[in-house]
Amino acid sequence: MLASLDWDALWTGTVTTCQFSSTVSEDPGTGYEVEFSSHDDNGYYSGTQSGDKATLQAAILNSSNWTKNSLTGYTFPIAGSFSVGSSTTWNGSTWSAGAPSSTVDAVIASSTTPGAFTCKDLTINSSFSLTLGTGVTATIHGDMTNSGNGISGTGNLTFSKSGTSTLSGNAFSVLGVVTVSSGCTLATASKLTLASNASNTGSIGNSAGSISGSVTVQRYIPGKRCYRFLAHPFTSTQQVSLLTDDIDITGSGGAANGFTTTTTNNPSSHIWDVTTADNTTAGNNPGWSAITSATSSSWTKAGLLRVLVRGAKGEGLTGGAYTPSASTLDMTGTVNTGTQTITLTKGSGSTFVACGNPFPSPVQMNTVAKGSNVGANYYVWDATSGAKGAYVTNAFTTSYILPSGGALFTTVSANSNNTLEFQEADKSTSSPASIFKTTGANDWVELLISDSTLKWDRLLINFNDNSMDVQDKLDAVKLYNPGLDFFTMSKDGERLAIDVRPYTDKSSIPLGLTAYTNYNKYVIRTGDYSVPAGTKLILHDKYLNTQQELKAGFEYWFDVTSDTLSQGNNRFEINMVGKPTNIITTSATTPKIQLIPNPAHNEVKVSFDNVEGTALVKLTNITGQVVYLQEVNAASGSLTIPLTNMPSGMYIVELQSQNARFTEKLIKE
Repeated sequence: MLASLDWDALWTGTVTTCQFSSTVSEDPGTGYEVEFSSHDDNGYYSGTQSGDKATLQAAILNSSNWTKNSLTGYTFPIAGSFSVGSSTTWNGSTWSAGAPSSTVDAVIASSTTPGAFTCKDLTINSSFSLTLGTGVTATIHGDMTNSGNGISGTGNLTFSKSGTSTLSGNAFSVLGVVTVSSGCTLATASKLTLASNASNTGSIGNSAGSISGSVTVQRYIPGKRCYRFLAHPFTSTQQVSLLTDDIDITGSGGAANGFTTTTTNNPSSHIWDVTTADNTTAGNNPGWSAITSATSSSWTKAGLLRVLVRGAKGEGLTGGAYTPSASTLDMTGTVNTGTQTITLTKGSGSTFVACGNPFPSPVQMNTVAKGSNVGANYYVWDATSGAKGAYVTNAFTTSYILPSGGALFTTVSANSNNTLEFQEADKSTSSPASIFKTTGANDWVELLISDSTLKWDRLLINFNDNSMDVQDKLDAVKLYNPGLDFFTMSKDGERLAIDVRPYTDKSSIPLGLTAYTNYNKYVIRTGDYSVPAGTKLILHDKYLNTQQELKAGFEYWFDVTSDTLSQGNNRFEINMVGKPTNIITTSATTPKIQLIPNPAHNEVKVSFDNVEGTALVKLTNITGQVVYLQEVNAASGSLTIPLTNMPSGMYIVELQSQNARFTEKLIKE
């Protein structure tokens, strides 16, 4: 008997001798036999009963493995064709008929991991899970039926059927990456959830195929009472009520408008409205517009939603002390796939615009294509910083992973060339382990400030001789945080979160520190650290009159007390020492001018650098009339031209010095 051999799974079709067609069948008393259609005599197989497909095929076609029975006139070996049959079952240690392939179905009958495999159709039997470890992929060339407990572990699923690959059976969750190959459409039938917990979040990976049907997307929120910036990954505008089954969202009218009712009904959800926004960097910008109904469609595709997360549902509504619990948000809809081009519309009173991650996956931001009128930097909100969260500022040129469900602020100077283009290739399979983490780049210095338990803020300095030490377009202004601010001061007095400036030997970079009421012991650390060859940076604590060289792994502990001199804009500075040998030295620099912003609304800043002697700044209208005239005496600096009382239209800004003459077109909105 060949009881251990699943003949039907091994052999399909027919075999032939030199003349006669025959079929393979099972004789309960003897074993498996070849029965010829034109002859009563039989041949019985007596070869190996185990091994992979190739081993078994070779053995079956070997005449020495057959016992002949009155087959005079006929010859062996049997010639012909056969194929591995429809399925193989994972029993926890082996596949019943060898490993599956793109033409063989896989049946999961054990929750022990089978490792990576490829199959045609995939079936998970009742009471079992398909267990996939981190980085392990199951590739499916057919359909998937979950009659059991779905997917366990953080492994990945790739659907590669040419046509439509359909999910059926029980709904299931994935903590790994789901990828849809070119030519495949994944029909979810509302069965798929991208799960999220404290360690992992499922995602849709770089996919050339498409997805039809809805997907549930989760986002784990650690237990902390503070605001979060959220985006949804769906194709259409959504309601905030997507979240109200998981957290309490309050607002005007309470339950009548779909919110949780409180004694005040103060709004806890806002969207960014460019029509009411201004350029305020402190306090509550008027661009934050309260959601007035949880059941109205107000959360746009790739829109930024600011939500106060108090903890789990029912927590933190009465004003009493409590410990916030973690919560998991879930949203369901049709997810975005393929290239997503997001237009960032500028308001008349503000250059700030908001954008959400449009994909249900992390995105590597330094590969996202941006229009020429989009600013050089962007801001994300880090809820893990400080007591109530803090802004983290990044340059589009540096590495940063925006998580699934994440959102950002940036700036635009005009409503043209004002897009961010998110492509499938921008998706990242890496987890954004730290919102501060960037990949080190040449001539970038990262300074982080924390205490013994919390990180509070960070700033970035980039040395670039194509920039200025006054505020220019490569810089990012500092947005005020609720707990602590750490920043540089430009030469024209602007607070900067990203300071791009030329390296100038024997010059200094002022550092500002505002700890508000948080008197404490703090530490300044270096994160990514790269300075031009031949140079070094010295941290000068002017309050204690100490100096220490900044290096990779540097730490400097200090106290902020009730003494006003222990913080502020005059405690710290960074001294630049040495002449750089790997970037253009400042002795060969040329004059520069920039208009910030342009177009402008209420005012425009004229920043200039490396001009000689007295310079004259002039603003003329389209008819040639001089409407503003100012003399400046500094080699570098800036001045602000008020525009409030000037009509909209085109103007010309002219700067004339001994060594340069600039004319720049200005649009007044």
